[in-house]
Amino acid sequence: MQFYEIKCYSNSTITPPFINYIRQLISSEKSISVKKNWQNGYHLHLFGFMNDQKARQIEEDFKKLLSDYPPLKYDEKEFKEKYSKISIITAQPEGLDSILQNQVIVKRKRLKRILKMKNS
Repeated sequence: MQFYEIKCYSNSTITPPFINYIRQLISSEKSISVKKNWQNGYHLHLFGFMNDQKARQIEEDFKKLLSDYPPLKYDEKEFKEKYSKISIITAQPEGLDSILQNQVIVKRKRLKRILKMKNS
């Protein structure tokens, strides 16, 4: 088991197929959490401990949902204007460097780093 972060960049409106998928996933996988976030574009952020196969399956499911139910693209300039104050307040200006849309990003985190942060 590894700690994964899976980000599905779409837009601010979460469609029923995405909602149904997320509900099913977090009810069957107790070690996975989800939040909605803004850094680098609107996205759903899944995170938690899972095996490599489960992470790949979630990535493929998200890609299929984006393909089957393509979200409308939003204006990047308006997005940056809307979240510029939040990026300053939260000291996360890099959250507006590049805006992603209709993409899935998967990152596997090193377990030692997670445990070190937990014990701090």
